[in-house]
Amino acid sequence: MSLETGIVVEKNGATVRVEAEAHHACASCEAKHICIPGGEIKKRSLVIHNSIGAEPGDYVEFIVREQSVVASSVLIYLFPVIALVAGSMLGLSLDHLFTIDEDLTAGIFGLAAFLFSFLIIRLITPLLTEKASFMPELTRKISEEEYCNSLNK
Repeated sequence: MSLETGIVVEKNGATVRVEAEAHHACASCEAKHICIPGGEIKKRSLVIHNSIGAEPGDYVEFIVREQSVVASSVLIYLFPVIALVAGSMLGLSLDHLFTIDEDLTAGIFGLAAFLFSFLIIRLITPLLTEKASFMPELTRKISEEEYCNSLNK
């Protein structure tokens, strides 16, 4: 589990929007140029269930579970690649049904499966965000001093 801190900037019903500095692990991550355009570490905005009664302006501590980070990474990065390969293989196996080059058939099927995987991701994401195990969780309100100290770690 990763313990992080942020500032509540908006309250919307049962959820709050928390702005948090990019996690310190982002600084040494090789994929930060993908997650963070330009590789410049900025603030993140997270929508979190307000289980502690936080209000805008409150400093809060929250937990991000590693399993949700890993599962999200697999879904976002690995699933489209698997779809691309599977689509290409399907295209190769069905090339005898078409009058075009087998490589072109594989490419068309691969690209179609790749694009379709993003639609599937789009449809699955709301289902995952309903599961508490995939969402960050507020643990407690903290003082401004604790918040500032957490940024200097």
